Amino acid sequence: MNKQRGMALLMVLLMMSVMTIIAVNINSYWQRSLTRAQFQQDQLRAKWLLLGGEIYAKRQLQQALDKQVSVSLGQAWAREDMAMRTEEGEVSVRIVSADVCFNLNALAASSPVDDAGGEKPKIAREKRIFMLLLTNLGVDEPQAGAIADAVIMKISAQRGTSETGYLIEDVSELREIGVINPELYLRIAPLVCALPDNTLQINLNTATERQLPLIRAMLLNALGNEQLLAIIAGRPQLGWNSLDFLTTDNYPELRKLKDGGLADGLVTTGNRFTVELRVKLDDGRYRLVSALQRNSTGTKVIRRQFGWGEH
Repeated sequence: MNKQRGMALLMVLLMMSVMTIIAVNINSYWQRSLTRAQFQQDQLRAKWLLLGGEIYAKRQLQQALDKQVSVSLGQAWAREDMAMRTEEGEVSVRIVSADVCFNLNALAASSPVDDAGGEKPKIAREKRIFMLLLTNLGVDEPQAGAIADAVIMKISAQRGTSETGYLIEDVSELREIGVINPELYLRIAPLVCALPDNTLQINLNTATERQLPLIRAMLLNALGNEQLLAIIAGRPQLGWNSLDFLTTDNYPELRKLKDGGLADGLVTTGNRFTVELRVKLDDGRYRLVSALQRNSTGTKVIRRQFGWGEH
């Protein structure tokens, strides 16, 4: 009798243990489901807030650049404290010019140009500028040529397998090139970009000291850093309307370059911008980077990249 009672008690305890385990698992499941649902809800809220911030940024560009001849850092769109405030939260907005970096896709046009004498082919302008940019960053000339050839080969190889052509979509694709090590990539990345076309133009009105190696390269290293710093320091608050001053007797080297068409990539305006939007909801931080293109009909989004749950 006592043995039967002991077995019954053991069975009861076993069933209670199983029920407890089931209850804990169910509770854990619902907690995970609730957390997941909350995260998805925050993602959706953040998405619409960030897209609203994108519209806000487009409006700011439209208002600041309407009927303006030039695009410069002295205009309202370039403010660093811009934000869109709503009942749902505050979205920080940062607009930067996308015309202050070397467009890697410009190398797609770097097919060799035959010399008039029929001898050694000339290095294409875009490739020459890219190589000078690399040497200005401390890369020796043979390695700079190898890197440029590797990028051109990457674009050409992909173009050969695509009827619509190929363009590099992100600067991070440089990591795939064996001649670029991580340390060199970190030096190159801030001064290059991957825009959805093969044009190369640098807006001197939105360039800063950080772009000195690139500006020097655009001018085929005709001027030194001190001369370029003086030019940037003397820039009007609202920027230059033209770069005619580069042809004065103060800079005879630049006059020669411009007359030869080698400085055509320097401009005082620009139609491409990058907008970085951030918002914080509960314990999560969310980010959207949008590439904008202005034209005669307005401003359109050509690329978006969301970042969820960033801390």
